[in-house]
Amino acid sequence: MFPLLPFRPRSLLVAVRHPVPARAIGRVLNGGLGNDALRTRKDTPASLDTNLQILSGVQRRFHYQGHGDNGSSLGGLRGLCSEILLWLRLRQGQVERFRARRAAGSSTSGTETPDGDRRDPGRVEPCREAPANRHRSPVPASWALFLFIAVFPLGAVAADKATSHLARGNLLAQQGDWPGAATEYRQALRLRPDLVEAHYNLGNALSAERDFRGATAEYRQALKLAPDYVPAHNNLALVLRAANDLAGAAHELREAIRLQPDYPEAHFNLAEVLADQGDFASAVTEYRLALVINPNDAVAAANLGYALDKSHRLDEAIVELRQAIKIKPDYLEAHLTLGNALADGGDFDGAIAEYRLALLLGPNDAAARDDLGLAFEENGDLTRAIVEYRAAIHSQPGDAAAHHNLGRALEMIGDLGGAVEQYRSAARLDPDNGRYRTDAARLADAVKQ
Repeated sequence: MFPLLPFRPRSLLVAVRHPVPARAIGRVLNGGLGNDALRTRKDTPASLDTNLQILSGVQRRFHYQGHGDNGSSLGGLRGLCSEILLWLRLRQGQVERFRARRAAGSSTSGTETPDGDRRDPGRVEPCREAPANRHRSPVPASWALFLFIAVFPLGAVAADKATSHLARGNLLAQQGDWPGAATEYRQALRLRPDLVEAHYNLGNALSAERDFRGATAEYRQALKLAPDYVPAHNNLALVLRAANDLAGAAHELREAIRLQPDYPEAHFNLAEVLADQGDFASAVTEYRLALVINPNDAVAAANLGYALDKSHRLDEAIVELRQAIKIKPDYLEAHLTLGNALADGGDFDGAIAEYRLALLLGPNDAAARDDLGLAFEENGDLTRAIVEYRAAIHSQPGDAAAHHNLGRALEMIGDLGGAVEQYRSAARLDPDNGRYRTDAARLADAVKQ
């Protein structure tokens, strides 16, 4: 684990899917009958007559069954049939006029041709629609209205309700109400168990609530329905990493990269997992790949510097850390890590300068105070070191290392009583640290003598 630059689950924070809404009704009413996957051949008077006969029969059946325009689903369909019948009659007249003009040798504008393509290009959503939802079998145009009328009361109503629950869940997620969002996503799945977006978003909501087992199940279900959905592989890796399944996380991230080699988040996250495993050389490679794709990623540059430092490539580490600060001058962690790298190289004056810059950005940062105290101590300035150690303890009283560092500095200036007190505090806060216990016992015996 990185002690200085913790892993950032980027996609987990921003990856709420918004499915493309169904546009079947709009396409029919706006002259798009068969314009999408349903269009397989030209409209002809014969096919239009067939559709007219189907709709007229359906409308009469609604009328004979006594369904009025009272807001019921069947009453609404009666009105819909009337609108479509009107369009079909106008369309039939348009086709006949076109045939007459063509026979007379006249030309027509593109908007008047019966084959004019008016398909809605749609919008690119934050997350792609799953492949299982993108591909549809073509249906002959003469079947279009029959299928629409037959399926709409049974399937489209449920689909619309599922989409509504999904949209409400997304809104609640944006507001930070993850439990409420999860409830809406579950309602969507009750209506449509195969809705990839709902499984994926429910995984995000459960992960935000730290229900990693539940999140894992939802991401896996989303991937079962859409195996090539890259963000699901990425987010599944995040929850596996949180559960300390580093091998599983690395597998999912490599699969994401196989599917989309230019996905910077997957390279970054894989580098983090490799660093967790202690493989800093491989982590360096993945950080560099993330930076090739996104050169202005300050966090990737800073973490690359950290991995290089851990790989004993100090000069390269300092270059990358300075680059991170150039990209984001107010990046506290980058200043802190650069200070550590400079201190590792013996440049304590440079380290002190970086720690002070970090403290300008975060005056109460206990780690920066503690590291500044160490740099002063290494430079032989124990007075200032003690001041910084005390400040670190004030900011974070439970910091065992700061108590131990203060005890050592006090022992060096001859304040043995104060040193024993600090050593004992360190041992109490971290009882598993044998060094803290040993120093406390050693100095206590010396004071007694």
